[in-house]
Amino acid sequence: MIDGRLIGLSVPVRCETGWKLPQSGSAGYEVRSKRSNHIFHLFLINHAGKPDIPVNCTVQNITSESFQIDCSEGFDGGLPQVFHVEVVDAGSPRLLYNLTSPIPMFVLTGLKPGQNLILYVYSSNRKGISEKVRLEEQTIQEAEKRTGKRTISKKRISGSRRERVE
Repeated sequence: MIDGRLIGLSVPVRCETGWKLPQSGSAGYEVRSKRSNHIFHLFLINHAGKPDIPVNCTVQNITSESFQIDCSEGFDGGLPQVFHVEVVDAGSPRLLYNLTSPIPMFVLTGLKPGQNLILYVYSSNRKGISEKVRLEEQTIQEAEKRTGKRTISKKRISGSRRERVE
């Protein structure tokens, strides 16, 4: 706008590679016209927001002491995001793990056999955190160990004698 009048100018802009947006999410650049002494200011505004919730979360490779969580990324909000999982023991409000990863995949180890867990998976960026996905999972229960004496009886075909093994 010059003297209160809106004018349209076609000004070639040479972009330099390697420019980075400042932390505020906006940037201002000065553009000079080759035909006149006018200086124009170009502002780029990044309307970034918090990321969307991770989707399609599945738990796989479940053993008595470990399992793997895989999700797909939701929209990143226009900024780089990281992924988190909070693991809580279902029997108590105790937080067991709080892990962060640049990709939505986690491998949890060192768990107890037959342990009931609540998992909260979410993503975050500079603008905030997404909603949390709640999953419930249980590690595989170990087979029961049976100890004690066992008695096996067998008969001889040729005689009437009976053997007893303990």
